[in-house]
Amino acid sequence: MKNIIVSMRVDEIIERFETRDSIDQKLIKFLFEADLSPTLISNSTLIEKKEGKYKNLEKYLNSLSPDGFILSGGNDIGDFHNRDLTELFLINYAVNNDLPLLGICRGMQMIAHWDGIKLKKVNNFIGERKTLSGKFSHNVLSYFNYALSGVSDNFNILAESDKTIMAIRHKSKKLEGWMWHPERERNINKSDLERIKFIFS
Repeated sequence: MKNIIVSMRVDEIIERFETRDSIDQKLIKFLFEADLSPTLISNSTLIEKKEGKYKNLEKYLNSLSPDGFILSGGNDIGDFHNRDLTELFLINYAVNNDLPLLGICRGMQMIAHWDGIKLKKVNNFIGERKTLSGKFSHNVLSYFNYALSGVSDNFNILAESDKTIMAIRHKSKKLEGWMWHPERERNINKSDLERIKFIFS
């Protein structure tokens, strides 16, 4: 099984004075179904910055010898600074080491942010089913308030719905993004399963 590093969302539990990293258990089940072995990474790993590099996280990733990365959904960009920094580091690590990375929902937004693409507010994409057109043509479940305003020349648009960009892939790097949550489907979509196997093949 391929070792895939998975980022986590941040939840603040005010009454317990806790800041937690968390993941939807269904995402882990989805990855196992795709014959991938997930390793969860905390947003607290960025402790020390020297010479422009986060040494603790870099050493940790090197010790794990990852085969790829997934940026999971949840949180808006800017809500939690450490998560933003962690995921930007993961993108750069993937690019510098020629490793595949898939961004799910917020994860695709973070890929866009990394490339300098702006986001825009959208309506009717929270808990809504959307039919994709383009490289993907199946029905998906969306949960987002912000979408890509466009793409740079570095990316191809793989799918759209309601004039909104729903999937992208970098033209030369192994970066792909989906604006839907495959793990939230009652039954796993075969198209999503085959695609994720392809990404990490």
